[in-house]
Amino acid sequence: MMYLFVLKSKTAKEVRECFLEFRNNFEQDSRRVRSIRTDGDGEYKKQMAELCREMEIHHEETDPYTPEQNGIVERANRTICELIRASLADTGLPKELWAELPCTSAHLKNRSPTRALKGKTPYEALYGEKPDVSHLSAIGTKAFVHLPKKRTKRLDPGNFEGIMVGYGGSQQYRIWIPGTNKIRVSQDVRFVGEGLRHRSVGAHGNAGPNAGPHADTRGHGDGPHGHARPKDEVPNERIVYDMIEVLPPPRKEPMSESESESEDKESEDQRESGNQSEEDGAPGNQYLRR
Repeated sequence: MMYLFVLKSKTAKEVRECFLEFRNNFEQDSRRVRSIRTDGDGEYKKQMAELCREMEIHHEETDPYTPEQNGIVERANRTICELIRASLADTGLPKELWAELPCTSAHLKNRSPTRALKGKTPYEALYGEKPDVSHLSAIGTKAFVHLPKKRTKRLDPGNFEGIMVGYGGSQQYRIWIPGTNKIRVSQDVRFVGEGLRHRSVGAHGNAGPNAGPHADTRGHGDGPHGHARPKDEVPNERIVYDMIEVLPPPRKEPMSESESESEDKESEDQRESGNQSEEDGAPGNQYLRR
């Protein structure tokens, strides 16, 4: 399980506060932090050293210029950095939002299976149950956030547009507003585009007013209305024509006697010319030359 905190100033006080927050989240269900391993930077030597002595936590420091001694953390940092670069390149989000993406990447990584745990997710290995992934949406998805009536006037719009950049608490989303360059946290969000297509999340995390306990909340299944299509059902093929021939409309007016006689005469002339060509091509009618 990965716990990630973004440091603003990287001071000893901020590191101590982040560690206390991690300890409060981790030490549940009779779990306890017994040992930590850090590098030899200054933010871990004063307040963190005193805190570890007070809580009887073994603090181990790595040798200078030897990141391989803390290889698990270094590899995790590399994975998170690669996910951040890929997300910025794919969504086109500004680099100023890089602090939002590490937490989102860690949230997704904790809910993704890994070979180190034999196909289990880190969340399942820690809590003993499979994680709920029905709320996941693609980073950069266009979203509309509902505004409560207390914050709007009679003629004001009931929502505002933003872009999903991360997750908050339970069934909450972090929405970036490009116009104001602010982050709003809300659970009443409706997504449009990739990810959760046209799915609104209410106060209870359901996918709409008629969603039951077994409702499909993915919103992008293979069948109609987002449900999975049975294996035996073959989807209807749609034929696309690359060439269209425009034919003249049929003639509704009746033909006059002169027009009908002219057409009959043309057809007789065509038949006579065809018979004449066949007679000329017969072997008995060929002339011999000396």
